[in-house]
Amino acid sequence: MKKVRIGSVGLGRLGLQHAENIANRVRNAELVALCDVDQKKLNETADRLGVSHRFTSFEEMLRVKDLDAVVLVS
Repeated sequence: MKKVRIGSVGLGRLGLQHAENIANRVRNAELVALCDVDQKKLNETADRLGVSHRFTSFEEMLRVKDLDAVVLVS
């Protein structure tokens, strides 16, 4: 089965929890993009979870061609 490639928006308390769950616990899902206005938190979280696509703009994140789904936790 092909993995569902997911982007997540928002890294507050619940957004961070959802991103961690997608990256580590959801079978057949791959966290490929993160978006948050806090650049420091964005980079720290993306580094820790191994996410290469990082955005402070939701509109820019939507331009990623290989996203299958977007989770909004903002």
